Parts: sequence; C-alpha cells; structure tokens
Amino acid sequence: MIKKINENKIFEEVYIILIYLIALFGWYFKTQYGLMIIITINLIAILSFNDFKYMIPSGLGIIFSIGTDFSVDTKIGPLIGAAIIYFLTFIIYILRNGINFKNFKSYKGLLILGILSFIPLIYHNTIFESINSGILDSNSKILYFLYASYIFYVFLYFLLALAFDENSLRVVFKSIGYMSILLSFECILHVLTVNFEKGYRLGWGHCNEAGILILFSLPFLIKNIIKAERKRDLIIPMLKLLIVIAGIICSTSRGTYLFGIIEIFALGIYTLIVSKQRKTIIISSIIIVLICLLVIQLKFGILNSFNKIIDLVFVRGLSMDDRFRLYKESLIVWNNDIWTRLFGAGMTAELTKEGFEDMNTFIMFHSTFFQCLATTGIFGVLALGYHFFERYRQLKILEKKELYFILIGFITVDLYGLIDNTYGMYYFMIPIVMIMAAFDSYINYKEAKN
Repeated sequence: MIKKINENKIFEEVYIILIYLIALFGWYFKTQYGLMIIITINLIAILSFNDFKYMIPSGLGIIFSIGTDFSVDTKIGPLIGAAIIYFLTFIIYILRNGINFKNFKSYKGLLILGILSFIPLIYHNTIFESINSGILDSNSKILYFLYASYIFYVFLYFLLALAFDENSLRVVFKSIGYMSILLSFECILHVLTVNFEKGYRLGWGHCNEAGILILFSLPFLIKNIIKAERKRDLIIPMLKLLIVIAGIICSTSRGTYLFGIIEIFALGIYTLIVSKQRKTIIISSIIIVLICLLVIQLKFGILNSFNKIIDLVFVRGLSMDDRFRLYKESLIVWNNDIWTRLFGAGMTAELTKEGFEDMNTFIMFHSTFFQCLATTGIFGVLALGYHFFERYRQLKILEKKELYFILIGFITVDLYGLIDNTYGMYYFMIPIVMIMAAFDSYINYKEAKN
C-alpha cells in the first residue's frame, strides 16, 4: 500500500503543492510555524516512504517560507534548527540506504570557486579592517560565513548527489516549476495587501530576486505545453502561465519585465513551431491577456496601472547609472593590486553600514561577471566559466523538445544575471545545485543502464 502511494505521480505532485502552500502560509503570516510544519512533514515522509524525493520540495519550501528580512540582528534560531533537522533527516536516509559516489560529475567549477573564496582572507580581510576602523560593529563577524558560501553549495551538491536516483530529476523539475507559482503568489499577495511599489522586500529576498526565480522556473512549469496531444491537456499549463504572468507584473522589477517579455516571446515562438495545438495555444493566449486586463481593471484600473508601470520603468527606473557606478567600482576593487587581479578582494570586497534597515552588509555589484571578478579575480571568472560549461553540458541528456525549452530559460536568466544578483545568492544557488545533482544522478543511471 505504502509503495503504491509512493509511486503514484499524482501523490507526488500533491505533496509538492502541499509543502508550497504551507510555505506560502508561513511567508504571509511571517511565522516560523511554516518551516516547522514543513520539516515535520518531511521527516514523516522520509520515515514512511524511505524515498529521498520528498526532501527536494521541502528544502525549497523552507527557504521561501521566510517572511522576515535578514540582518545581523535577526533571530535565526528556528531556521538553524530547521536546517539541522533537515540534514539529520538526510543522515537517517543515508544510514538506511547507503550512498552512491558515482554521481559526482559536475562539481569542479563550483569547488574551485569555493577554494578561491578563502584566498583573499590572507591579504584583504575587509571584515576585520571595517570593525577595527569603526565602520561596522562587531556583529559584522557573521559575514565571515560568506567566504564559505560556495563551499556550502558544493557540499550540498555532494549530499544531494549521494542520495539522488534516476527519479530525482523528475521531482526536481516539478519542484522548480511549482516554485514559480509560489513566488508569483508571494508577489501578488504583496501587491494586493501592501502596494504596487518598486523595490519591496519579501523576507527571504527582494522582489527583483523573486522575478529572477520566476523566470528561471517558468520553463519547468509549462514545458508540457509542447507535448500536449489534446486540447484539454493545455488547460492546466495555460492556467499556470496566467498565474506566473500575474506574478511577473506584480514583481515590479524592470529586469523581470524586460527579460520576461524576451523569455515568454521565445518560449511562445518555439511552442508554436513544435506544438500540434497551435490554434488552441493562440486562442488561449488571447484569453489569458484578456483575463489579465479584466483583473487589472477591476482591482487597480488599467489606465492607473499602466501609468504606474510607465513611471516605474521609463520615468524613475530606465537609467542604468547606478549599475554602471557599481560596475566601475568593481573594476577599481579588482584592479587594486596583483593579488586582487588574480584572486579578487574576497566575498566581502566592500562593506557598508547603509542598507535595508541600516544593517551591516556587503556591497553587491549587480552583475554575475563583475561580482565574480571583484571577489574572486581572473581565476574566479575562469572557474565560473568552467562551471557554466558543466551546467549547460548536462542538458544534452534531455529530449530535443524539452532541451530547447529549458535552454531558453537558462540563457534568459544567465543574461539577466549580467545586470542583477544571481550567482552566489543562496536563493538562486540552491535550486541550481539541486538541478545539477539531479542531472548527474540521471546521467549516471543512463550510463549504467547502457
């Protein structure tokens, strides 16, 4: 009986949805009960079904249930406790099932980045210098954790790859896909209950960061559109797309608007080329647009919303001056001496007291390239390039239709990362590592089978 339930793909999907609903509850009410419930359900599922796949949505659910902002003064006891229980659950699974070392294939780029992250501490300890000079208070010592961040992601990759099997890729795809709906609802609820404003916080991250993740996970959510054989097979994927479009609008993120249009247009064109349901997709898309316009009119007024978006994008937000200033600053940091050119100035290249809620924080240079160059130097950029090669190489195992769909999402978000924060940020790296470990596990299974 338990085995049949565990193998039921509908139950698998219901579990993911349940975890994300609890995460949404925890986020909305800014309560720690959300992640505590998720951890409890996750533990029960592992003990009952002895299947690691339940750890995947649970891990993501914990992250996006965080509804309060981080600072050095934030009480993170419950979160640390949840993380400890999560990893103890992993150990329980390993002790019951053993481990598989053959899945390690695509970790070298991240591992090199992890090692490089520590080197600048030898000659450029900004945390120590800033505390001694009085720029930051002693609480800033917690920022030393950042130097271990890439090592943490490699460690997470190893843990996941040890336990993943041939079915994990399917569950990761589903979990990443539904993540876009969860984040869309968080953006929608914020706009409905607070305001349609630029630059709002979601607790675990920023609205820009929610937008990045929505675009990243969108192809995983609606990829079945291209496989639809019957008209009714399009109903649910198109409804999901409607929710995500609403989430993109409510993200109030310039970058998400720009790259969202590019991604949806590219996905739409490719879908019309390969799908057998072109006419139905076109009609459904028109209906989605009309529904969006109707809801906007009823809630905010189309003209009023249009003016807000125009103001957000073209009046207050079109200028890239702030970004260019950060890029120039990253080059100054990088070009300080031979050591910073080769190995960077460290994960906390520059520190400031100015930030959200006046917290002790490190400066992000709002670009994957410039951030990597300033913090890990030329060697870091080379390591990141190799990591990208490893990540894209994994996609070759996908069937052709699915490959191009996922590839569009990957390229869109990596281009987005050139002007905003992606790599090194925990909310982005954890899903990336999950996908890479799942791909490697599936590749190993296919090789062993052949």
